[in-house]
Amino acid sequence: MAKNKRKNKLIFPLALVAVLVIMIVGLVLLKNHNGNEAVETGDVVETVTAFSRKGVIVTKMTFPGKEETLSFSYENENWVYTGDVHFPVDTEAVDLMAENLMKVEAQMKVDTEGADKESFGFGDKAKKVVATYSDGRSVEFEFGIVNSYNGYQYFTYSGTEDVYLVSQSYLSAFEIELTDLYKSESCTLVTDGAEEDGVTSVLISTAGGQQKAITDETGCKKLFSAMSYFNLSIWEDYYADEAEMAEKYGIRRDGDRASISYTLTNYKQDENGEYIPVEVQKSYTVYFGNEFQKVEDEAEGETAKESWRTFYTVEGSDVVYSISSDRVDEVFAYLNYTETPENTEDDEATVS
Repeated sequence: MAKNKRKNKLIFPLALVAVLVIMIVGLVLLKNHNGNEAVETGDVVETVTAFSRKGVIVTKMTFPGKEETLSFSYENENWVYTGDVHFPVDTEAVDLMAENLMKVEAQMKVDTEGADKESFGFGDKAKKVVATYSDGRSVEFEFGIVNSYNGYQYFTYSGTEDVYLVSQSYLSAFEIELTDLYKSESCTLVTDGAEEDGVTSVLISTAGGQQKAITDETGCKKLFSAMSYFNLSIWEDYYADEAEMAEKYGIRRDGDRASISYTLTNYKQDENGEYIPVEVQKSYTVYFGNEFQKVEDEAEGETAKESWRTFYTVEGSDVVYSISSDRVDEVFAYLNYTETPENTEDDEATVS
C-alpha cells in the first residue's frame, strides 16, 4: 500500500513536467511565422511608438491604392492629385490619411535576431507608402505579411532596422480608389436652404431661341420641385472645359437651359445690435446637353436595364453630371405652361 501511494505521488510531478514541456514547445513554435525561423511574435504588453515626427507636415504622399498607385501633393493649403490637377480632391479626407504618417503606434517591437527582413514580407514583396515632409525628408513605410498568430502586420520604414507589428488598418487606409477621395460639389439650392415659397420666377430657354418665364405661385412651386432633382448626385466627368462641354457632351451656355430665381432672408446687425431681416436675390442655372443610353448596374437576380439619360452642368461648374431624361422633359414641358389666376383656389395650373 505504501508503494502505491509513493507511485501516486510521483505521477503528479511527472504530469506537471509534461504540461510545462508542451507549453515551452508551443511558445517556441509561436516564435516562427509560417515556417520562417526566428520571427518572434512575443507577448503583447502595451503599444509602442514605431514612428513619430513633430514640427513638420506631410507635403507629398504616394501610396498603393486599391487598383493603382496614387500620388498627391499639398499646394496652397489644398491636396492636388498629381495624375490630374483638375481632379476635385477632398482635402479633409487626404488630411486624415496624412495624419497616419505623422505617428505610427505599434502593438509591439519584434525580435529580429537571426532573421532577414524579407522573411517578414519586406523588400519587393512589401506594400509601400512614401511620405515627404515640409523639411524635405522622405520616408518609405513598408508593410509586410500579416502574422497568422495575432493578425497584426509587420511594419518598418526607411532609416531603421527595427521591425514592428501594427494594426492592418494602417495599410487598409491607403488601399482605396481615387473616387473615394472625390470632393462632391454642393447643390446651391440645398446649401442656401431655398424653399418653394421663396421662388420668384423660372426662365426656361432652348437652343432654338424659345423662352418661357413662369412667375405665378403654382408654376413656381411645381418647377422648384422639378429643379430640385438636379442636385449634382451623379457625375460622369469631373472636369470638362468649355470646348469639351460643347463638343463631347452637347452642353452650351446658349443651349437648352433653365434658371430658377429665388429670394433668401438673411439677418444682419444694425447699429443698436438688433438683427434685422435682409432679402437676398439669387439664382440657380442648369445647362442641358446630349441624351445617351446608360446601362444601369445589374441588381442581384435581375437583368441589367438601359435607360436614357441627359448630360448637364450648373453655373460655375466644370463637372458633367447626368440625370434621367424624363426629369429634363418634365422641366421643358413648361414651355407650354398656362398660368392660372392666383385668386381661384380650386383651379390648378396646367401644362398643355
